[in-house]
This record gives sequence, C-alpha cells and structure tokens, in this order.
Amino acid sequence: MINRTILRSAAVLAMAAGLSACASFSPFSASLDKRVKSHVAYLADDALGGRDTGAQGYELASDYVAGFYARSGIAPAAPEYRHNVPLYNVDLGATDGSLTISSKGNSIETTAGENVVFLPAVGDMGVEEARAAGQVVFVGDGIVAPELGLDAYRGIDVSGKIVMMINGAPEIEDNPASVHLRRNDTKRNFAAERGAIGILRVDPNGRAIQQFTNFARPGRTQVSLGQGYAKPLATALLGKDAAVSMFEDAGQDFDAVVEKVRAGENINFSFPASAVLETGGKAEPIDAWNVVGVIPGTDPALKGEAIVLTAHLDHVGTRDDGNPETDDIYNGALDNATGTAIIMEAARKIAEAGENRRTVIVAALTAEEKGLLGAAHLARNIGSLGYEAVANVNIDMPVLVYPLNSIIAFGMEYSSLEAPFKAAAAEVDLYASPDPVPQMSLFVRSDHYRFVQEGIPSLFLFSGMEGENLQNFQTFMQTHYHKPSDDMDLPINWKDAAKFTTLTADLVTRIANDPERPTWNEGVVFAKRKPKG
Repeated sequence: MINRTILRSAAVLAMAAGLSACASFSPFSASLDKRVKSHVAYLADDALGGRDTGAQGYELASDYVAGFYARSGIAPAAPEYRHNVPLYNVDLGATDGSLTISSKGNSIETTAGENVVFLPAVGDMGVEEARAAGQVVFVGDGIVAPELGLDAYRGIDVSGKIVMMINGAPEIEDNPASVHLRRNDTKRNFAAERGAIGILRVDPNGRAIQQFTNFARPGRTQVSLGQGYAKPLATALLGKDAAVSMFEDAGQDFDAVVEKVRAGENINFSFPASAVLETGGKAEPIDAWNVVGVIPGTDPALKGEAIVLTAHLDHVGTRDDGNPETDDIYNGALDNATGTAIIMEAARKIAEAGENRRTVIVAALTAEEKGLLGAAHLARNIGSLGYEAVANVNIDMPVLVYPLNSIIAFGMEYSSLEAPFKAAAAEVDLYASPDPVPQMSLFVRSDHYRFVQEGIPSLFLFSGMEGENLQNFQTFMQTHYHKPSDDMDLPINWKDAAKFTTLTADLVTRIANDPERPTWNEGVVFAKRKPKG
C-alpha cells in the first residue's frame, strides 16, 4: 500500500501549484466584504497547508500578499517585499555549557545538571558559542520600572559584568504591566542595555529548571530569533543550592534576600566573586521573512516617521494524528487569514487615497505562532527600512462569528492613540469597548507587543465581547482556536469584516495625519527608557 502521507503530500503539492498559477484577486470594483472574503478563502485553503513558518504554504501565502501589494500600488519595503527574518530551529537537547565560580579563594566548576541549566545563546548567525568572564553582581529581580518604585540597577555599575537576578517578579498585581516586567526577554534587555555580558538567573524553588529539563530532551526543538546583539548574552539558570554559598560569602542570607526582593525592595550588591560562563548548542536556519510594503508619506517633515500596520500571516501548519479519517490541516481562517485580509484591504484604501502625511508600512508577519518572532525582528529593525516607527496597529484573529457591535483596542488606555481610535470607531457606529478579560493580559500576547517592547505606542484591535458575545468568544476559543475547524465553514460575517477594514484604514490615516506624534501616557511602564550615562 502506498503511504498515505506520500499520497497526501503529492496531492497538496499539485493543488498548491495550481492554486499559485491561477491565483486572482477580486476586482477593486467588487464590494469590500467580497474582496476580504476572497483573500481569506485563498489564504485558508487546504492547499496552503496551514501556512506554517518555513513551509511551502507560507511561501504561497506570502507571494499572494506581495502580488496584492504590487497591484495596489504599494511599494516594496525590501526586495520582492521580503524582509528576511533570522530564525533558527534550536536543538534544546544539544545545549551545553560550563560555569566556574571563584569566590574567596575557592573555585567551583559546574556542568549541566539538576542545579544548573545552560540556555542557548541565539545570535544573528544561529546558536553561538557565548562566553562571559567577569565579576558577578546581584541585581534583585532585574526589573526597571520607576513608575512602580522598582529599579534593580539603581546605584550600581554592571558594565562588563555578569549579573545575577532572581527569576520571576515581585508580588505586584497581575496585569499587562507585570506580565511585561517579569518576562525573561524584558529582563535581558534591561541587562544588555546597561552593558552586562552574562546573566545568571536564580530559580529559588526549582520549578523553572524542572520545566526546562522536562521539555529539553534529545530531539526537542524550538524556533528562536537571532537576537540582534553584537554578541548574544551567555545565560544560565541556577538552582538555590548553586547560589547559596555565593550569598554567604557576601554576608547575605539567601532566603531573606529573596523575600525582600519578592516584596518589591530594590536590593543590589557586588559579590566577592568572579565567574566564567560558557554556553553552546546546535541550530539549523529557517528560511523566513515578513511581507512588507510601504506607502510613502506626503509631508516632507513627517514622512520619515512611520505607522506600522501588522497582522501575522503564519499559522500552525499541518499536524498528522495518524488517523486518515480526520482533518489534519489547521487552516487558520480567523487566525489570522482574516486579520491579514483586513490589513491588505486597509492598506489598499490608504494607498488609493494618497493622503497619509506620515509613511505607512504594512507588514504580513511570520512566526507569530512561534513567539511573535517576525514582529520582534521588524520592530527592532524598522530603521533599516529608512523610517522611524512611531505607532503600531495590529490585527490578530478578529472573531467575526458573532455580531460586531463594539471593538476593543487593547492598550488604548496607555497612549495618545486612544483618541483617534475612538473617533474611527464612531465613524462606523461601533463603540470602544474596555478590555473585558484583563486577567488574560492580551495586550502583551500578540505581535504589537514587540513594538511595545521597543517603546512604540501600539494598539491591538479585536472584535468586542459585550454581553453574550463574551460567551460566544469563549466558545470559539474552546471549539475552534488552533483546531482544523477554524476554516471557511465558520459563519464569518463578511459585512462586519468590511466594517473592521474601514475602521482600520481610517484609524491608521488619522494617526498618520496627526500633527503630533503618538506618545505614551504619563507613568506607563511600557515607555522604553535608556539608562543614563
């Protein structure tokens, strides 16, 4: 018997070739709802296999979007609209390293084990051999948030040194700000910006080490982004037993220090110790790119500033469960073919009007499903396209299977973008809904967050969840989210998709034409702060 997988792969390749060859766009004379539907129908077709990052289906999808940009008069922001993203498939089971700590005449060398985990240092050339040698400095939980009275680096110089920090965050309210602050990449950025050359993260209860050890078995891989630093930071995760003696040598009680840090006290000091930390590993490059177009601004004084309109193009691909009777293609019609279609048509409307004073960059992003990686690379490298990003508007999985009576802009309360958003919503008879599920911290869980991390005011637009629609949203999440049933058989309201598109185009145009550039509100922790000096 011919293997079912071979048969299916051959069929998909044939379908994909035919789909690519005959791809056509709805005429601009067609109604907006029909144009949006036609885009989603193409992007969510079985032949694209779920648009996984690095797969043929993603390439077909990106070619489709690029073709639409070209037909709409949207110029390429990179050759052939492809803004390459340095992604790597990291072999977590192959990560290794060593740590030697010298304190008060004693030298202890540690290799990977139950008390030490070495984390892969991913640079722009893949997993690199990272080495840090220098004095060790304790910086509490490694968090900088003056708005909350937190500054782990106050009064201490960490340039050229290895910083040790407590894993996690102080006991502050669970909200988008606290989720942002406790993230390891946020803490890494705080350390790197202050000149640290290595990081030792202490895991007091051992949970993080256990989680990593359970996951990072031989053959397990994880897609990672080249971090863009001149040298990746060597990083290790230490258990309590590996750190206690260093605290004792510094005249500090480990448990007491951890308790104070958890309570929000700013504690830092230098250990009478130096360390040599080395990490290594294996990774294979992934061919990946964002699809990026540009609509130049009309105002000579403002066109160097850009509003970045984003939606992720990728989804989770195909997952064969071994049962020939089940659907194994994760089409991602709402997540996020619909979001991509909305930004495509919104960008076309903006380009056609030709009235945007600031430049508008439109980007269909890769690897959102891998950890917001395409967005991270674009947000860090907008300057390479010749522009300064001043705002981001992101569309991700508008759940348009229930009536669109309101619209949510996650993050509107944090910046001056609230006013243009509310004005644009009113123009299409939608009211601006507050965040109905703040406990989910959705403001830090989609591509816009990578722009937030770079200090760029951002909005994440989403379908409202007022009244019974909250239950409708929860039902969608339980029944269709990241499942093969997120496909064109869903009862998607295309008129509402058109309304969402009109709002998006109006919002971006309002931001682009405002004489004042967007700003964060006073006291917002997301405003990026460079260290003094």
